[in-house]
Amino acid sequence: MDAAYVELSEGVFQASPLTRGPWRPDHQHAGPPSALICRAIERAAAAEGLTHVARLTVNLFRPAPIGECRIEMTEDYLGRTAGHYSGRLIAEGKDIARFTALMQREGDLPIPQGTPGHPPPQAPKPPHESPVVSMRFPGQATGYGDLVENRLAEGRFFKGPSAAWFRMNHPLVKGGTTSPYQRVAVAAADSGNGISAALPAKQFGQGLRPWTPRGKEART
Repeated sequence: MDAAYVELSEGVFQASPLTRGPWRPDHQHAGPPSALICRAIERAAAAEGLTHVARLTVNLFRPAPIGECRIEMTEDYLGRTAGHYSGRLIAEGKDIARFTALMQREGDLPIPQGTPGHPPPQAPKPPHESPVVSMRFPGQATGYGDLVENRLAEGRFFKGPSAAWFRMNHPLVKGGTTSPYQRVAVAAADSGNGISAALPAKQFGQGLRPWTPRGKEART
């Protein structure tokens, strides 16, 4: 297990246990498939010279199983400076997610000094000063917590506002290079709502209880 996915053929992938999320042992965390979608969009748009991901929207319909999946994508619009793409992620004959993306052509133009919002806000602490924290899920030996490394820059996980660094320990697709946008998607797609949760999951997360082995579940 040295990557989240293995590409079986063009647009068809096999998910590894590194994609496993907290809810069921046979379901993926939503971060890796979102990053896989981002990869497909980047590759299609790069052929047209569009390298900036201005917007990516992923609508998840149902859990992504840890198994074979494929991405189908359409070029909706292609202009001089921007292009729009849409498509779907399919597994076991069902739509797992549908997505849209706006890609733009980049130019080497410096941002004037004093522009509001620039430079962007920095994390409270740099990675080397932030302690490593483990995102382990009950009853699991391998999963999303092994795919990424977390370093806590401020606060505490699942205890209200916090800030964390995410770094991938393994590539997204075996034999490939994981782009910065794909790295962001792995973390941003389905982790922020967890690490900054302000309400107790046991009380307000009915139906979203992490998976536990059947024996333990029966005892409790």
